[in-house]
Amino acid sequence: MEAKSLLILCLAFGICYADADAAAKAVAKPEAAAEAEALFFKGLFKKNRCGCRDYYVKRCEAAKEKVCETFYKDACHTTYKEHCDYETKKDCHTTYKEHCDYEQKQECQTTYREECKPSYNYEKKCKKIPEEKCHYVTVPKCHKVPQEHCKDYTVPHCKKYPQEHCKKIPQKKCHYVEYYVARKQKANECQHEQKYYVEKYHTEYKQHCQKYEVPHCKTTYHEECQYEQKQKCHTSYKKHCDYEQKQECQTTYREECKPSYNYEKKCKKIPEEKCHYVTVPKCHDVPQEHCEGYTVPHCQKIPQQYCKKEYKQKCEKYPIEVPYKKEEYTCVWPEYRKHHDDDHC
Repeated sequence: MEAKSLLILCLAFGICYADADAAAKAVAKPEAAAEAEALFFKGLFKKNRCGCRDYYVKRCEAAKEKVCETFYKDACHTTYKEHCDYETKKDCHTTYKEHCDYEQKQECQTTYREECKPSYNYEKKCKKIPEEKCHYVTVPKCHKVPQEHCKDYTVPHCKKYPQEHCKKIPQKKCHYVEYYVARKQKANECQHEQKYYVEKYHTEYKQHCQKYEVPHCKTTYHEECQYEQKQKCHTSYKKHCDYEQKQECQTTYREECKPSYNYEKKCKKIPEEKCHYVTVPKCHDVPQEHCEGYTVPHCQKIPQQYCKKEYKQKCEKYPIEVPYKKEEYTCVWPEYRKHHDDDHC
C-alpha cells in the first residue's frame, strides 16, 4: 500500500525518492512529505508561469489515379459580313473676342504720420494720424464674347458580323494523376519567459510665474469727409422759326355788260387774278441742355487709440512627468516552430 502511494505521488507530482529509506522517512514523517510537496508545487508554478499549447501540422502521403475524359473538339470556320450605318455629327469650336469698356475709378491710399508729445516720467506719448490721398485712374473692364463655329460631317459605323459553322468531333484522353493525401499530426510548443523594463512616469508639479502686459486703451472716432463734384443735366426744347416769302393769288370776277337787241343787256363775268407775297413762318424745336453741379460727400469715421501700459503677474503650476523604470515579464512564443506543414498537398 505504501509503495502504491509513492508511485502515485511520483506520477502525479514528479516527487520520487532515490531509495527505500528516503521513502520510509517520508512516510514516517508526514510533515516532511507535506513540505516536499509544497516546495514541488512552488517550483512548478514558477516554472509554468508561461503556457504551452498543442498545434497540428499537415503531413502528405503520395497516391496516383488513372483519369479518362471524353471531350469534343470543334472544327469551325468563320465568315464575316460587313454592315455600315452613317451618323451625321457636328464639329463645333468656340472662339473668344475680347471687348473692353473703360471707366474712371477712384483709388485712395492711407498713410500714417506719427506725432509724439512729451508726457510724464520722461516718456513720449505718440499717436498715428492717418492721411488719405486719392486720384482717378482709368480701369479697363474687359470680357470675352464667345463665337461658335460649327460644320457637319458624316461618321460611318461599320461592324463585321461573324457567321460560324462548326462540327463537333469526339476524342478520349487518359492520364495518371498523382496526388497527395493530407494527414493531421499533433505537435507541442511552450512559451519562454522574457524580462524587460518599462519606462513609467509619475507626476510632479512645478510653479512658473510670468509678467504680462494689461493694456488699457480708449478709442475715439472723428469724422473725415471728401467731396465729389458731379453734374445733373436736363434738356429743354426752344422753338426756332425762319421766315420765307410765299406768293398768294386770289381770283375775282368783274361783270361786263353790253347792249343787245330788244333793249336788253348782255353780261358776262370776266375773271381777274390778283397776286401778292406774304411772309410764312417755318418753325422747329431746338434742344438745349442745362447742367448744374452738385457736391456728394463721402465720409468715414477715423479711429484714434490712446493706450496706457500696466503689468500683472500670473503664476500657475504645471505638471512634470518624471520617468522611472519598472521590471516586467512577458511570455514569448518561439519564433520558429520545430514542425512545419508539408507543402506537397
